[in-house]
Amino acid sequence: MKLHSLRLCAFGPFPGQETVDFDALGAEGLFLLRGRTGSGKTSVLDAVTFALYGKVPGERDHNMLKSHHAPPEREPVVELEFSCGEQRWWVRRTPPYWRPGRANAVGSTIQLKRLLGGDWEPVTSGVQAANAELQQILGLNVDQFTKVILLPQGDFAEFLHASSKEKQELLERLFDTHRFRALEMALAEAAKASEEQISRLQAQIEHQASTLRRDAALLLGAEHCQEQQLDLDGTPEDQLGELVAQEAATVQRQLAARTAQAAQAAQDARREAEHQAARRRELLAYQQYQQDLADHQGQAEEAEASRRLRDRHMAAVQIASWLKEAESAQQQAASAQAEAQLEARRAAQVLAEQNEVSVDPLTDAEGLPQEAAIETVLERLTALRSSLTEQDARQLEDQQAALRSQAQQLRQQAEEARQAQEQLQAEIETLGGRREELAAEQTDLEQLDQQRQAAQQQLQAASHRAELTQQRDAAAQQQQRTQRAAEEARQQAQAAAQSHTEAVRRRLDGLAVELAEELQPGKPCRVCGGTEHPAPLQAVEHTVSRQEVDRARKAERQALTAAESARAAYDAARARLEELRAALGEHGQTSTAEAARLAEQAQQRLDQLDAERTRQRRLSVQLQELTEQMHTLQQQHAESGHRAERCADQAQRAEQDAQQLEHRLATLRGVHPSVQDRLQLVEACAEALHQALEAHRQHQSRIAQAARTAEAAQREITGSPFAGAQEAAAAVLDDQQLAEAEQIITAYQDEAKRLEFTAAQAEVTAGRRRHQAAEQLPSQEAVEAAAEQAAAAEEQLQGRRKEQTAFEARQQGVTDCISALGQALAAKGAQAGEQQLRADLAAAVNGRGQDNPMRMTLTTFVLAAKLEQVALAASRHLLTMSEGRYRLLHDDEGGSGAAKKGLDLKVHDEHSDEYRPTSSLSGGETFMASLAMALGLAETVQSESGGLGMESLFIDEGFGSLDDQTLEAVMTALHTLQGEGRRIGVVSHVTEMHQQIPVQLKVTKTTTGSTLTMVGTA
Repeated sequence: MKLHSLRLCAFGPFPGQETVDFDALGAEGLFLLRGRTGSGKTSVLDAVTFALYGKVPGERDHNMLKSHHAPPEREPVVELEFSCGEQRWWVRRTPPYWRPGRANAVGSTIQLKRLLGGDWEPVTSGVQAANAELQQILGLNVDQFTKVILLPQGDFAEFLHASSKEKQELLERLFDTHRFRALEMALAEAAKASEEQISRLQAQIEHQASTLRRDAALLLGAEHCQEQQLDLDGTPEDQLGELVAQEAATVQRQLAARTAQAAQAAQDARREAEHQAARRRELLAYQQYQQDLADHQGQAEEAEASRRLRDRHMAAVQIASWLKEAESAQQQAASAQAEAQLEARRAAQVLAEQNEVSVDPLTDAEGLPQEAAIETVLERLTALRSSLTEQDARQLEDQQAALRSQAQQLRQQAEEARQAQEQLQAEIETLGGRREELAAEQTDLEQLDQQRQAAQQQLQAASHRAELTQQRDAAAQQQQRTQRAAEEARQQAQAAAQSHTEAVRRRLDGLAVELAEELQPGKPCRVCGGTEHPAPLQAVEHTVSRQEVDRARKAERQALTAAESARAAYDAARARLEELRAALGEHGQTSTAEAARLAEQAQQRLDQLDAERTRQRRLSVQLQELTEQMHTLQQQHAESGHRAERCADQAQRAEQDAQQLEHRLATLRGVHPSVQDRLQLVEACAEALHQALEAHRQHQSRIAQAARTAEAAQREITGSPFAGAQEAAAAVLDDQQLAEAEQIITAYQDEAKRLEFTAAQAEVTAGRRRHQAAEQLPSQEAVEAAAEQAAAAEEQLQGRRKEQTAFEARQQGVTDCISALGQALAAKGAQAGEQQLRADLAAAVNGRGQDNPMRMTLTTFVLAAKLEQVALAASRHLLTMSEGRYRLLHDDEGGSGAAKKGLDLKVHDEHSDEYRPTSSLSGGETFMASLAMALGLAETVQSESGGLGMESLFIDEGFGSLDDQTLEAVMTALHTLQGEGRRIGVVSHVTEMHQQIPVQLKVTKTTTGSTLTMVGTA
């Protein structure tokens, strides 16, 4: 993240409007934030934090952020412009404050915008939504942000000397370890729950064993337990189930044997009782059948007499039916005669009302129709109807109506054609005016094409410049990256050279020691030739072999080669950047956004010309279409006039044809209103005659039917057993007599069927065989005695079965209890191993147990890994500040006794190759180590938060404890950070810092508040 500008008003100690241009301050990479104590240096950083998070570090209340020096009506506001990655953002936030004249405080507000295409586009204005969006953009919470952007050296000096517990409190605020803490608690709770489950299972086992001992004693009985010498109470729980199951099976077999004996005795007694009862029942059934058969034979004569009476009754009823049908036929013939006379009178009345044909008398003396006379009149009416229909009067009338309707339609069409002609004339005049308007709007297309060609050339030039500016910015970033890489490679080459030099020195020292060891009193030295050796060189530690010197020399050459390659890449990137700037020429300082805006303006101009050319072409097409429409309308105008004249002529001819048809229709109508009325009268006369003729013929048919029915009734009497109709009538029975006869006949027939069925029954057949075998009928007392013996045997059997069933029921309960006890024992066995595993795991992650001798919890272990990362990142900076002497390392062996371990630090002195506690560092060394820790922690937090690059950093105080040489080393380290593309603001009141950092943001404190002044910026 990079800060660009800050504007604040009525905020903290600043009563007025103050503006900070971080781009100008950070142009050289390093600037100083200075001012007297209490002037408001920290308030500048508070304003940045408040703009991003709506909070300020520490315990201060964000509701009290308005400046006490500002007028009451002035609104406190902070505006911050910053960028993350390639996106630029602007945020404006106001804290709550009291305004005069209002009962309640003015609430906090926020606006968030982003830069798109040169314009600020609003993102959101809701406080919660904006806070969530900013959190997503930054990837850090407020605590992490304040530790990353503002490096509090004093806090980290305390951190170096703090205990593991105190370090853990700070690290937990910076790194999210809630899930590991939750895992520790979850595993502890799981171990506790598993232990409680084991206790519950043991209680369940004891309960099940007690229940099983009680139920088994009831099931087996005291007698069986004594006989078998069973000790249920003394049997172990894991053997109790098997013992009870075996003894219960033995008792069950004994009960089953006694039940089987009782069942066999009951079966034998039941068979004897059934045999005695069956013999008595079968013999009694056969005796009853013989008695019923004799009674039925005595009823045969009465049944025959009843059958004869019923047969004569049925014959008499049939004759009565024929006689009744003959009487009905006579009545229908008389009714048909009356109907024929009525229809004849109606026909005569209808004919009397017409004068179309002559009519003869239609009835005889009795008033019945005469068929010949009716047919003669019908022939005359048919001839008249044919003459009327041959002329097709209906068609003539339809033609006349159609001609008159056609004439009316033609007159209407002529009028419509004249109106259409007038309307077309008005449209022609309107289109003429529109064509003149379009002609006035036309411009020269050739001129437009020339303007478009010029705009297109401008667009190509602007697009090319925009592309070059993007390449320039990319080349500038590439130059920065290669510059950093070249600097790192140079430092690595320098370190490799130092390592090689040191290796050569140690190698020479080692050779000198070897020569000194060869010296002997009185013998010359191989180097100087002297025979006296007053102070031979003593042995030194860490001698270096030739191979190690060669490796150091090879590493130096490789590092130099890498440095040269990195420098070449940097030179190439710088040359490419200069090449792009030269290509841009006078536009070399144009920003990418400005170049894109100019290209967009050129594109808009080209789009406007394209739109105008399209509009002119559309106007030409519209003029052509208007001309064609006018020509079409003129043709339609002429056609409408011709159509009006044609319709008028056709209407006149249709009127003439209708008059000619009127003369022909008058002849056909006669005295009637229409030909149709005359034809309807003829049809009515013919219909009346047809009705009379049909009634006459129906009358003749009914007379013939009555004669045939009378003859059939006489034939039926002749073939019956009766002498005449009177005798037949006397043979008819009333309903009661007929029912009594039917009852006697039916009863006799039903009894015959029943006896036939009974004779075939098994009991009667068996009784017949026993009667033929001369078997005696058993007495009722003998049968009852055998039944009593069978019942007694059955009762004894049921008692045995109940005893066995009760035992099996109790046995099932005991079996269930055995199963429950076995399940509980199995569950406890399975749970025991898992419970031990959970207990060991919970103890390990919570810092207890034999497998965790360092007593580190899981959270502490994770934080130790984070601390190791922090120490690794801090060592890179500390090596630079201490000129390669000190390195920070994570120490997991610190602490003593029951104190927490795993979060300690130690220092490795590269000069003496010794490990020292951080408390052994001097004041200046402590400052360098603290600053390195702050930088390392910032980098680690950035990495943990998604790799957000913090290009703007502030380092707070602590430089006063450094000597000149150490201060120079620290400044070198800061310039290294500057070379990595960061903007570093140093908060200090040290005079030497004021001299070494010319670009400054000065905070001036007065009695009316503080002000900000930028010093040393362009």
